[in-house]
Amino acid sequence: MASSEEDGTVEEKENNNKKRTKSALVTAWLTFYNIAMTAGWLVLAITMMRFYIQRGTHKGLYRTSDRYNFFIVLYPLGVAGELLTIYAALPFVRRSGMYSMRLPNKYNVSFDYYYCLIIVMLSYIPLFPQLYLHMLRQRRRVLHGEVIVEKDE
Repeated sequence: MASSEEDGTVEEKENNNKKRTKSALVTAWLTFYNIAMTAGWLVLAITMMRFYIQRGTHKGLYRTSDRYNFFIVLYPLGVAGELLTIYAALPFVRRSGMYSMRLPNKYNVSFDYYYCLIIVMLSYIPLFPQLYLHMLRQRRRVLHGEVIVEKDE
């Protein structure tokens, strides 16, 4: 009887250690996130103030700065966030069978959401570079006034 009580306390200690580890990780992430967000807003504020001081107006600020430059960093970060979120969801989707349809059923159709997510993740390999390079070409066209001729394929 005493050994089972000791086992219970050992398990509780292990659970508490795991919670502390998760808590430290969460705290570190939130600290990083808050610092990054503060730095981002600070850059925006400084950009807006410099623009206003130089030109005396806010008109034209949007066109010259947030959408043709920020995507260079934000677009890959967004894609990485999407892929990591899908990757983190895969074990749950597989265990639960979420949004999957197995045979036999009245529609006589089978669909496995787990494999659909994997295909979506793999589709980023050929599609992301094309989309990103397209955005870079659009940026160059708008900021430098270049005319870009798309090749017919």
